[in-house]
Amino acid sequence: ALVLLYPVARPMGWLLDHLVKHDVGQIYSRNELIKLMSLHAERLGATSGLDRDEGTILVGALEFKEKRVLDIMVPIPDTFCIAENVLVDRALVHLLWAKGKSRVPVVRGRACRQTVERISSETALSDNEKQDIVGILHVKSLLTFDFRGTDSQDPSTV
Repeated sequence: ALVLLYPVARPMGWLLDHLVKHDVGQIYSRNELIKLMSLHAERLGATSGLDRDEGTILVGALEFKEKRVLDIMVPIPDTFCIAENVLVDRALVHLLWAKGKSRVPVVRGRACRQTVERISSETALSDNEKQDIVGILHVKSLLTFDFRGTDSQDPSTV
């Protein structure tokens, strides 16, 4: 059937393509698209098939181009950090996991204000001392840390 109709259908398709205007549909600006995604996710989630989490991801992706580091960074005085001389033990590992951070700045000096209670008696770092970052602790590297037979470990061996 395709072979028989091709000599008629092909020229007719070409003619219709050139005579009939194509409607590209509605074009939205970035802000209109963001509002539309928010509306679908928040109010029409059940009928549109777009739930709140998916809407948040889509809106975040559209707003990503406008984000600056300054908008999403954590100021140094507010950061959770750990001093380079703090011993790694179970309590510290539990604290790091409870903080929910994947990377923690390691600073030169005494214990940080936000570290664990057992070292809170030490003098807290000033904001200037917090700026002396010597490295980053990858919390996932503590997953394989073996605490058997030891209560604490020098952080330089982690």
